[in-house]
Amino acid sequence: MTIRLPTPWPAVAALLASAMVWGVIWFPYRLLREAGVGGELATLLTYLIALLAALPMLARERARLARPGLLVAIAAAGAAANLGYVLALLDGRVVVVLLLFYLAPVWTLLLAWWLLGERASRGGLGVVFLALLGALIMLWRPEAGALAMHAPEWLGLGAGLAFALCNVLLRRGRELPLGMRSVALFGGVTMLAALAWVWRAPGATALAPIEGSVWWLILSIGLVLMLANLVLQYGLARLPANQAIVILLVELPAGALAAYWLAGETMRATDWLGGALIVLACLASSRAGATGAPNLRRVLAP
Repeated sequence: MTIRLPTPWPAVAALLASAMVWGVIWFPYRLLREAGVGGELATLLTYLIALLAALPMLARERARLARPGLLVAIAAAGAAANLGYVLALLDGRVVVVLLLFYLAPVWTLLLAWWLLGERASRGGLGVVFLALLGALIMLWRPEAGALAMHAPEWLGLGAGLAFALCNVLLRRGRELPLGMRSVALFGGVTMLAALAWVWRAPGATALAPIEGSVWWLILSIGLVLMLANLVLQYGLARLPANQAIVILLVELPAGALAAYWLAGETMRATDWLGGALIVLACLASSRAGATGAPNLRRVLAP
């Protein structure tokens, strides 16, 4: 008698691994900054390594360049998402930035409505309201009578929006080879990080001496980023949306625990309440796909 497991466990493991990586990736970047490698330069070097590691995939596929305009758009959106994510986590409260980034499924609903013509149902619009209410509760400061939106919060919010746009664009280009999409994504991040590095330090772009141990850390981060991207796309392509979003939410407790143990961060009551609403909206967004809003598997899976 053969027992068949209802869930493809390799895909589950792939999403869990990816979620864990993105939940703790801020810590090695902070180590790099302590070693004298700032956020823009660290992003440039690590994603350059990821790009070089992905190039053999492109050579092996031997695919002709197709839809260059779409690839440029994917590169730009992915660059804004990844660079913004790294910079936000360097200076912001980890849990708050992660939660703001996890508004991405909400933006995906709206962007897929606009770009793909997939109209959102009333349930989908309710998801948008619920998530934005959670963000408002988490960021509102009664004593100031205003939102506590500083540079890291804005970066986290913008990175989530860019991530959602990148996902929708990947949905449009789902017929493009994986290597081509990966090279476009990593190449976009590398170029934007280079521009940001030059802009932040004009006239001082000569690479300062970096110790050998720091180079090993940079190499390790770059390879992990490349692998995390591949396993994420593998898992999203093989699991239903309602399962995938639950698994990916592991990133939040992973980030919270890492922030508590490694950075001494704690959460306020409003953080818990606002975060709970955002998580609930993420879970409801996959359900909304069955009633008229975009199915997240079709949108997120390349």
